[in-house]
Amino acid sequence: MWFMKLHNDRVTNLEWIMYTLIRERVASMYELTYVYNLDEMLKLYDLIMMQRDIEYAKSQENRRGDT
Repeated sequence: MWFMKLHNDRVTNLEWIMYTLIRERVASMYELTYVYNLDEMLKLYDLIMMQRDIEYAKSQENRRGDT
């Protein structure tokens, strides 16, 4: 969709990472700005993404087992 592409072009990867951490209620904007450094923020994001991948893989495995 053209409006999503336009919007994505204006947002940096770091902003998407911060948005994801806030949306997932892992950290607040205050914490991302004043508590965590960039390295810690990126590690936290990686942990959240790994957890999401593991949960997805388990759900796919359970889905195959149910059929």
